[in-house]
Amino acid sequence: MPDMNEFLPPEAKKILILSPHPDDESLGCSGTILLYTGKGIDVYLIVISNGEKAEVEIENIGEIRKCEATASAALLGIKKTIFLDFPDKEITAHKEHIKKKLSEIIKDINPDIIFAPFPVDPHPDHRATSEIALMLMPELPGFKLAFYEIYHPIRFNVLVDISSVIQKKREAILTYEKSLLGIPEIFWYAIESLNAYRSLVYRRKSFYEAFWLIDTPVSKDEVVKWATFDYYDTPAEIFLSQLKVADKLIFELQNAYGLIETKDAEISNLRKTLQETERKLLAEISNLRKTLQETERKLLEEVEKIRELETSLDLLMNSLSWKFIKNFYSFRDKILPDGTGRRNLYNKMIGKLKKVT
Repeated sequence: MPDMNEFLPPEAKKILILSPHPDDESLGCSGTILLYTGKGIDVYLIVISNGEKAEVEIENIGEIRKCEATASAALLGIKKTIFLDFPDKEITAHKEHIKKKLSEIIKDINPDIIFAPFPVDPHPDHRATSEIALMLMPELPGFKLAFYEIYHPIRFNVLVDISSVIQKKREAILTYEKSLLGIPEIFWYAIESLNAYRSLVYRRKSFYEAFWLIDTPVSKDEVVKWATFDYYDTPAEIFLSQLKVADKLIFELQNAYGLIETKDAEISNLRKTLQETERKLLAEISNLRKTLQETERKLLEEVEKIRELETSLDLLMNSLSWKFIKNFYSFRDKILPDGTGRRNLYNKMIGKLKKVT
């Protein structure tokens, strides 16, 4: 039977907890947090997203979950809670940015142990958080990684007896009234059962939190081997794994071919559209040329008419009748003075002629 000291939390002076959403830290390792803070050890909590996409129809659920996390952290004795405010269910998409932020915080806090969700977890945000922690380990040596369980049992190498703080863990979980869909008691029932289930290992009626503690970086393959009890070491499983990879590649290749065919069809349609546009443009240019030629022809005709008129005008100006008229107008006032009967008769005749013409 193992010594009771084996069930104590791993030794540390500073602890950093990574929680993908408000509530993960309380569900997964709040008993161990309580044991640390009970000894005066500084525990820091980083909540990566606010969990604003929770499956509840509550306005401002993200802000409510932050408030619940703050209340739970106070109950657990956590020294400082840091909210990174990254989008819920998008941790994978923001992995590099989150990694950079965490790197800065870790350098500042300098923790001995960082707690994160187990790498093999059904929730993508949980997996992404553990992957970020694994990526940081070789870059910032000096800390150990402890992976905690949330939704299902994990393969562990450390068990921590939390029987002395189990009721306070319950209080921390029940603080998340809205985060846990308005039914925190159901979640507590499941977590309490998971913690009690660990009693089966050492046949003691106690409550335990399980962790996989590592002090050196590990690869994804090593994570899978550990999580599956080296199941992938057998030739058959290795072959099956490779076959799955090949199937995935074939599927992606088929999708790529389909995409190429779609793009080819789009290019063909664009070519047809371009050809039709070119045909219409050439037709318009041809019509414009014809219009221009017709306009030029008419312009030349008008120019010719103007020339003919100018010639006629020159002939008129040089004719005897025009010269007579010009001479008449020059001495009209002398032979037909204004106010005379002759001038009045002349004016009447001119007026009648104008009306006739």
